[in-house]
Amino acid sequence: MTKNIKTIFAMTAMVAIITSCEKRAENKAERADEKVQDAQEDLKKAEIEAEAAKEEYKQYQLESENKMSQYDLTIAELKEEANKTNSKTKAEYNKKIAELEEKNNGLKAKIKSFNYDSKEKWQAFQREFEHDMDDLGKALKEFAVDNKK
Repeated sequence: MTKNIKTIFAMTAMVAIITSCEKRAENKAERADEKVQDAQEDLKKAEIEAEAAKEEYKQYQLESENKMSQYDLTIAELKEEANKTNSKTKAEYNKKIAELEEKNNGLKAKIKSFNYDSKEKWQAFQREFEHDMDDLGKALKEFAVDNKK
């Protein structure tokens, strides 16, 4: 009988160990599933944010291109005004106008060549580009005001 009790005890212990291992394995599997679900949700959230940022970029690009088209019109007006001046002044005006036009064309190329690949890169680009656009806008206004005097 002692041998049977030892056998029963050993079997019970083995069943308990196996059951315990199975429960730990199930818990690990559940935690892994939760982690996968969390990762999938994070990925979806990131994809949505990235898509929204890309749309923001496209909208900004369109607005910037419209602004640069306005700058083209201003430059054309400045060229007309320059043609009405004497030859010495005309050469100076045309040189300055050419510089402004070159900056505008450079901005057009810059916005077209930008490749969106991260929100951080886009934000840095936008800050720099906005600064350059503002500088060009101010330069055009100042030139137009200075030449009307």
